[in-house]
Order: sequence, then structure tokens, then C-alpha cells
Amino acid sequence: MSNFAELGRLFFEGIEVYPQIAYRRINDVTVHLDIYKPRNLRGKNKTLVAIHGGGWISGTKEEVLPQLIPFLTQGWSIVNVEYRIGTVALAPAAVEDVRCALRWVFSQASKYQFDPDKIVVIGGSAGGHLATLCSILPNAAGFDQLTETSDHKPPKNLPELKVAAIINLFGIMDVNDILAGINRKDYAVLWFGQQPNTQELAAKISPINYVRSGLPPLLTIHGNKDELVPYQQAVKMHQKLDDFGVPNQLLTLKGAGHGGFSPEQAYLLYQTIQNFLQTYKLG
Repeated sequence: MSNFAELGRLFFEGIEVYPQIAYRRINDVTVHLDIYKPRNLRGKNKTLVAIHGGGWISGTKEEVLPQLIPFLTQGWSIVNVEYRIGTVALAPAAVEDVRCALRWVFSQASKYQFDPDKIVVIGGSAGGHLATLCSILPNAAGFDQLTETSDHKPPKNLPELKVAAIINLFGIMDVNDILAGINRKDYAVLWFGQQPNTQELAAKISPINYVRSGLPPLLTIHGNKDELVPYQQAVKMHQKLDDFGVPNQLLTLKGAGHGGFSPEQAYLLYQTIQNFLQTYKLG
């Protein structure tokens, strides 16, 4: 037995695993999610929806599993989401997929014992963008179309999504900022490809453009030496959330880049998340 398999056996003895559940099929592509939940749950459980990073053009849901272990040990149910990356489908496919995954979580809450009042969305980098954006998009933005309906028409009479909180780890808040100019990043350019009206689409999928009162609490954690996602995006998002009276917190990891944190920074990160969740009775 491999070390990984042995670790899995020991760790998951107390956890039920539902791997590779297809939540959406679109253009001959099926996207999946994994569920991890405590064995022998009685009643509803707090649930973390995790969105992986990779600049929208790479990455897998499996890569983030080690970072989710602290939440598993604290009794969370976890939904770990896959989405179409840029090599499979260009922007905004990932947005549509994650939005669909969140809808799926709410629709399947009773089956998997998710507490619909305690659904928290977390993501890092591009995953931080998707976690934040898809949690605050109004239905009117138009990204709930092309879900699982065979005729490709937007579902009617959908309720507005309402998650309990968002944890944004160094995510992109202003997509146009990294598409052109001094902050231009190749990964963003690759995700959009040669589509027309790029700036218009980028504005439509920038979380900072959807800030308004009544949003769920949002925790942002960002290193001030991040060279892949400008730290100033976190600062501007924090300021705008404050302007609208949205409960939010910005933890600046001084001297830190894009992930790869020191043990001390990682401890601070998880401690801050735990305190944030307890503040809103989600811990």
C-alpha cells in the first residue's frame, strides 16, 4: 500500500467520501466535485465549498486537499469543486461552472446534510476570484444560464444565492487590471483568448463591480509582495466593502508573496479564518 493510500485510510476512517460526482455537463464536457463529510452525522452540518486556483488555466481540485485538512479535523463537510479551465473552455466558462456548483450544493443540501444557512465558500488565487464572484453575483448578471437544462435556456424563478461567508485568499478582484497595463498577467490573457469585447466581459466578471450592501461577510488574506495578483486589489476591495457597510476583514501577510507562506504565516492564516468564522457563528 502506498504512503498516500495509508494516509488516506487512516485519515478518512471517520470521513465519508463521495468522489467525482458529476454536477454539470456542457458542450460534451462533464465537470465533477468531491464531497467529504464526517461519518455518522446527525442532522445538518456546516459546509465549506472549496474552489482551486491556477490562474483559470491550470490546477485541479485534488491539489487543494491538503489545505482543507484543518477544516476536516474541525468537523466541516467539504465540497471540493472542479471547473473547466482555460485549456478546455475560455472565460467565462469557469464562472458559469462554479455558479452551477453552488446551486447544486444548495439543491442537494438535504441529501448530503449540508446546512444551507452555514455554507462558506473558500478559494485561493483564481479560486479566490471565483469563490468571491460566484457568491455575490446577482441573478441579473446572467451567469446562471447554461446549467443542466437541455435546451440551454436560463432556468426561471431561481432564488438569489445566499452563502453565509466568503474566504478570499489572494484572489483577483479586478480582472481588467490584470488584462492590460502595468499589471498585465499572461494567465489572464490566456484565459480570455481572442474573444471580442474582452474589457466588457472582464468588467462583468470582476467581484469589485458587484459590491453592494447586504453581501455576506468576506475575509481576504493577501501577501503585500504578491507578484501574480496585485495586493492593491485586496486593499481596494476592502475599502469598497467598508464603503457599503459589508462586514469584512483584510489580513495583510507582510513580506509574503503568492502563497508559499512560512509556517508562522500559515498558522496566522488559519487562526484568522477560525476567528472570522467564529465571529459569525460558523466555526
